[in-house]
Amino acid sequence: MTDSATYALLSDSELNSYIPSEQGSSIKHPPLSVLNNAAALKLEDMCGGTAFVQRSFTEDHSGGMLGRRGGLKRLYLNRTPIVSVASITDDDSNTVAATDYTVVGTLGNSYLEFDGVMSAPVGRWTVVYTAGVFADTESVTWDVKVAALALIRQLRDNKGVTSTSSSLSGRAGSRARTRAQVSPISSVADLGLPSRYVRRMV
Repeated sequence: MTDSATYALLSDSELNSYIPSEQGSSIKHPPLSVLNNAAALKLEDMCGGTAFVQRSFTEDHSGGMLGRRGGLKRLYLNRTPIVSVASITDDDSNTVAATDYTVVGTLGNSYLEFDGVMSAPVGRWTVVYTAGVFADTESVTWDVKVAALALIRQLRDNKGVTSTSSSLSGRAGSRARTRAQVSPISSVADLGLPSRYVRRMV
């Protein structure tokens, strides 16, 4: 079995312990490690960009509102909470010094607050930073793991899918039509994840 990614919310041993075996089933599902990775990314998106396991991200920004270059007082990155910033560099290798901004906020939301405003870049500012709540998969708390388990089961079992069929008849003969209806994935609240993990813009 392929190992789960380093950002997965459950270890491979936890997956094998808490997800029932498919032995004897004729239905083919993706490997559990693939579902584990997909559930982690999906849960992060459902929480508005909260990264659970810490890792490095790279993003491009104009430094201004609506694509304008420079002028921002606060820069909101796509993932939160921000742990550290490695570099902010534009297309001409100009940099923003770490002394020019402060990382503000923790769980729920965080951003870069500039002493003045963010200067205009040559091209775009490329921000390399680390974000995440937990240092690694083993550090993820059980309130998050339980939500991830529930989401993995939904992705694997596809319980929201029901099939309906109808038939049409006429001079040209009869035709059968089958349509699948898919229920949406449960909300963060329905998965049991505490609201403190959902990003709030301030």
